Amino acid sequence: MIPLAYATGCDPGGPLRPTALVLRDAAPPHWARDWPRHTVPGTYAPGWVVHVRP
Repeated sequence: MIPLAYATGCDPGGPLRPTALVLRDAAPPHWARDWPRHTVPGTYAPGWVVHVRP
């Protein structure tokens, strides 16, 4: 597991309120489907995306 939120300085927004979701070749859960989607270029394996809560 990579402590992504800690490493990027993200504010978790309180318990159980994620601000970002990192996925690879998977659809986001229903609660994040309308979040903006950003592809991650130049990774060791293709298909990584970050969904960020608006």
